[in-house]
Amino acid sequence: MCRAGMIGVVAMGMAGMVQRDVRAAEAAEVPYPKGAKDFFSGVVPSEPGLYIGNALQFYTGNISETVIGGRVSVGLDADLVAVAVSPTVVTSYKLLGGTYAFNASIPIAYVYGSAHADGFNTSRSASDTVVNFGDITLTPVILA
Repeated sequence: MCRAGMIGVVAMGMAGMVQRDVRAAEAAEVPYPKGAKDFFSGVVPSEPGLYIGNALQFYTGNISETVIGGRVSVGLDADLVAVAVSPTVVTSYKLLGGTYAFNASIPIAYVYGSAHADGFNTSRSASDTVVNFGDITLTPVILA
């Protein structure tokens, strides 16, 4: 490994020692569809008015009985139901040669998760349910 690469690895390690409470905001899963979400994505309707988009996502997953080192058995279950309501207002105003519109996207998600671990003469389990808003997105200027 070159000297610059070694310095980078050491710097990353030191940064990891300083920062103790690091979490992913989405816990590795978000209520947003990956990639294109529907037909004509990014196309603003030509007629003025109120348009409502509604994206529904359902996800379920589990890891059943994974043995680690022959001693510990763990299991994870997760369920997610999310809906993102997206009202778009298309106005009759023209701005810079385009029709002015604006949009908001309001996601609401239900998440259930449970986990258990058995091994070394002990057993632990936990579960939790959360219903909350996701990241609300406002798009104040759309020109079409």
